[in-house]
Parts: sequence; structure tokens; C-alpha cells
Amino acid sequence: MKTKIIAIIFLFISGCITLLSLISPINEYKEQGINSAVDCDSSFIIMTLNTTAILFIITAGLITLFLLQNKNNKKICLMFLLIIILFLGINTLRIFQAYQENKQPYNQEVCGEGL
Repeated sequence: MKTKIIAIIFLFISGCITLLSLISPINEYKEQGINSAVDCDSSFIIMTLNTTAILFIITAGLITLFLLQNKNNKKICLMFLLIIILFLGINTLRIFQAYQENKQPYNQEVCGEGL
């Protein structure tokens, strides 16, 4: 029972971080309609948020795999695994988008090599 609660807590935390990442723009200036401005900070913040979320998701996944050893937990574990796959996909996509924004020539010229 305690293990289920811990898995739920980790999934909740990773869900909150994922939501925060989704509502945060990769380039704040483009979000405001200023296409010529370069944002040096936002892509790094998005990558940091999503990497943290992925760590929580992996931990929840490991706990879920531990829960799968008990036959009574099959349905809830399958639900957890579907949520984990969804969160992993979203966070991986956001990291890829932020990395692409960071590697644009105009971004490297203004902000430096960075990542």
C-alpha cells in the first residue's frame, strides 16, 4: 500500500512539472509576438524542468515495476505505465523543441554555444 502511494506521489510531482513545462514558452519573446528577439534563458529552463520530470517519471516507473510483482496490482500498474509513457513522450518532445531552439544560429550568436 505504501508503495502505491509513493508511486502516485512521484507521478503527481512529475505531472505538475510537466504541466509547468507545457505552459512555459520555449522563447518568451516569440510568445509575445516579438520574432526578432532572442531568449537565452527559457530553453535552458525548459530542458532543466523536463529532465527533472523525467527523473521523477523513471522513479515512478521503477516503483510500478516493483508493484507488478503482485498480481492484485495489475490494473493500477497498467494505468501507471500508460501515464508514465505519456509523460515521457511529452517531456522528451519539449526537451527536443528547446534544444532545437537553443541550436538556432541566431541563438548561438547572441547567447554563445551554451549546451
